[in-house]
Order: sequence, then structure tokens, then C-alpha cells
Amino acid sequence: SSSELQPLPLMTVYAASKVYLKSFSEALRVEYQGSGITIQHLSPLFINTKMNAFSYRLQTSSIFVPDAETYAQNAINTLGIVNHSTGYWAHGIQYFFTIVPPMWVRTYIGNHMNKVFRRDYLSTRSATLPVL
Repeated sequence: SSSELQPLPLMTVYAASKVYLKSFSEALRVEYQGSGITIQHLSPLFINTKMNAFSYRLQTSSIFVPDAETYAQNAINTLGIVNHSTGYWAHGIQYFFTIVPPMWVRTYIGNHMNKVFRRDYLSTRSATLPVL
């Protein structure tokens, strides 16, 4: 996940686990190099799945938020070609523009985005809670 690219306030454990997975994948790739086993690290951005149901903004497929099938078809095409990929061409563009700013800017933007997503979730949740 591209959550590995910067600290993500409000998603601290999730982002930290993605940093771990990147390091783990890269180390395994070197350990198994030459064994015939392909180890590739994927860093997707947002994909329209139930995992992102916390925000209506991510529940409509678009060029930058593909559905799972579109993402998987594209990601499979990178297997065995590159060691690291976003798996989807439009995510590659987003990835590039994500890593250009310094870390503090990326962290600030991530914090702002997560606050927006939290508001989306809380407004959806409060709309579905029964009134007592």
C-alpha cells in the first residue's frame, strides 16, 4: 500500500505495517533471488473495495480509484517484470506525485485526508444509527 510512503496520523498502525511489509518483501526477494520464486512488492493507492466503505468518495470507480478486477488485471501484468509496482498505471502517476514533496508535506496531507475520511465515516455511521 502507498501508506508506506509517509507517517499517516489516524492510521498509524496500518501505515507502519505497510512499511514493515515493504522491507519484508524486499529482503525476501534478495534471499530467494535465483531460486525461481518471484517476490514482488505492490504499493496500490485507493481501490474501490468494501475495505474503503468508510468513505463514499472511494466507493465510485474512476481512473484513479479502479475496481478490484481492473486493478488485479493490471497488477498481474507487472508480475515478473518489476520488483516493485503500484500495479496500476494511474496509481503510478499518483505515486510519483506523492513522493515529490518532502515528508512533512506528505504527512500533513495524509493527516488532512484522514480527517476528511473520518468525517465521512462518522456522518454515514450517525445516519444509520437507530434513534433511541
